[in-house]
Amino acid sequence: MTTEQHICAVCQRDCTDLGWVQRIADDKVTRTTCTECDADERFRRYADTGYIDTWLMTQAMLVAEGYGRNKSAERRKLSLDIHGACDGLRELVNRFELVVWFGGMQKFARDSKYKGTSAAKPVASPWGEVKVMCYTMCGRAMITLDAPSCDVTVITEEDASESRMGLNGLHATAAEARGLLQAVIDAWTRGEIAMADDTGVQLAC
Repeated sequence: MTTEQHICAVCQRDCTDLGWVQRIADDKVTRTTCTECDADERFRRYADTGYIDTWLMTQAMLVAEGYGRNKSAERRKLSLDIHGACDGLRELVNRFELVVWFGGMQKFARDSKYKGTSAAKPVASPWGEVKVMCYTMCGRAMITLDAPSCDVTVITEEDASESRMGLNGLHATAAEARGLLQAVIDAWTRGEIAMADDTGVQLAC
């Protein structure tokens, strides 16, 4: 019995024991990196551009709490910056919950016989047209605002009547995430968003 080797494209180590991350295009692996080099690249990208993805958001929280292999002062500073940027979205997420979720989206999602619903028309934003999608499962509701180059996902309790919403996923800078949330809040306030059943909205695996 042989064990498949996974060689990191950056440090050239066998990352079978370290753990690895693979990029896939057209069902083919295009690049393999160990988790340490992958983390280095993501933190560098944030330092250069402010871009945060869901993995980095989670990793930064762990590093800020004293976990993770790299405990350097630079990594901790970046982690605290990322954690602060995500935490800074909380007020706007709460506003989104009040205006959009409690303002009609929750009722539509709960009344629908499908798990997936979405806005009948995309919402205009500086980052292109934003798809507004909602998916409910196991008492939770996830809402994704998806633009061509960035997206933000929030999560809440499907039937809660009190504030429960929080940030769940991110592929954007903090400024982009704020812009997506605000664009949908504004469009909802103007009555421009009508939700519809959408069997095409599914939980990504």
